[in-house]
Amino acid sequence: DTQFGEGDDLARRVAEEVDRYLTSGEPGGFRAWVEARTPFDDLEPDHRGEAVALLTFHAAKGREWWGVFVTGVEEGLVPHASAVSPAQQAEEARLAYVAVTRAAHHLVLTAAEERNGRAAAPSRWIDAVVESAVADRPAPPPEPRRRVVDPLAPYTAWRAAVARASGQPERAVCSDRVLRSLLDDPPADASALATRLGITETAAARLRPLPQPA
Repeated sequence: DTQFGEGDDLARRVAEEVDRYLTSGEPGGFRAWVEARTPFDDLEPDHRGEAVALLTFHAAKGREWWGVFVTGVEEGLVPHASAVSPAQQAEEARLAYVAVTRAAHHLVLTAAEERNGRAAAPSRWIDAVVESAVADRPAPPPEPRRRVVDPLAPYTAWRAAVARASGQPERAVCSDRVLRSLLDDPPADASALATRLGITETAAARLRPLPQPA
């Protein structure tokens, strides 16, 4: 079941009529079918300018369209039942390749479940076409890496700045355990900070402000 987006009504109509033509088994080309049944005469004038090209696999060689519908992609048709020798099979494969590579952006393959009163099976080559399309699809852009920020980093930088200003080692300002406590349970004022650091309240008040919790 082919899914069409909005604005694809014309493409759907063409695909349905081509499938009806192929299912009917009537002799003559699709052009004769359309001329006899006029299935598109009800189209609005602005749609009449949106033409489609109906071609055989042979006639499509060397041409390209934005979108291509390849109908009747079933066993017995693609490859044709009359192709039995390796050379004939190779020619059928070449023609199928021509057909499915005519689309620049949008390719639709259709296969009937029943044709001429008999059950029909999708062509053995459909899976290869799908696999090729998936392989050729651009890979999705990698997800941006989330930057992992150490919540203790601002406090480590604070301790280093205090150490440089006072001319003493960082561990002399406070131990790693005390530094972690400043993050986990920030002191309410200079008095509480002085108690943690083992300094006077006056000295604590002169220190650069602690980082603000995130």
